[in-house]
Amino acid sequence: MFAKILTLIIAVGLIAGALLALRQARVQAAHDLADLRLRHTQQDHELRELRAGIARLVTPDSVRRMAQRIGPLKLIEPERAMALAQRLLRDAVETTRP
Repeated sequence: MFAKILTLIIAVGLIAGALLALRQARVQAAHDLADLRLRHTQQDHELRELRAGIARLVTPDSVRRMAQRIGPLKLIEPERAMALAQRLLRDAVETTRP
């Protein structure tokens, strides 16, 4: 009889410990999610600030002045645009490799 009660107490203790561990894991997951949301919100705010700064600096007049300094602009043919995009992509991949 004593062994059965001891086994029951040990089993209940192990189950309680397992439940506490699961609860702690849930609390930790919720905390991590809250941290990620906060970091996402901060980065979103920083991105909006950067975009606003760019918008303040790049006005239509400044774009016209830059275009006049470059000279007459002409359209890029689709084949040339595709080749340029592929080259830029290839260069970007090569620079990011270790």
